[in-house]
Amino acid sequence: MWCLGDGDLSFAQRRADLLYSSGVPGGFLEDYATLYGTDDPLIRQLSTQVPVTDGRTCLGEADWARSGLRELLSSWGLGHNMCGLIPIDEATMGVIYTATLQRTGPFTPQAREQLVFLCRGAGIALRSLVRRTRVAGDLPPQQARVAALVCEGFSNKEIAGP
Repeated sequence: MWCLGDGDLSFAQRRADLLYSSGVPGGFLEDYATLYGTDDPLIRQLSTQVPVTDGRTCLGEADWARSGLRELLSSWGLGHNMCGLIPIDEATMGVIYTATLQRTGPFTPQAREQLVFLCRGAGIALRSLVRRTRVAGDLPPQQARVAALVCEGFSNKEIAGP
């Protein structure tokens, strides 16, 4: 999972931190970073209208077959890739990126739909953690109450009350 600390819809133009990876062949992430850095075509395509995409869908069948991304995956024993946005309110907190083993077929529409739900769930969980973290600390009780209300989206006028 790639994640930004402050949430931003311009995710594709920013360098993200890798928070977690599992089952990734040693050296793959370094090769990926060298070849694509922050210019991954799948991540570039992601938006609120396209929350999940995969290599074949993003690039098209013919371009996918001869793409550098497919070659990179294949050289590490992987087959197809897919990624999805992790939304928090109107911002993007990060992406979940996955790949199949080389001997498996492309991602199905059902798999893409499942990733949409997984990303939404991750966003809900992260929203809860981010709000708690922002309020946590050694704030005096009144400041902690105000900070919690700000994190919930209340305006200064609403917080101050009549």
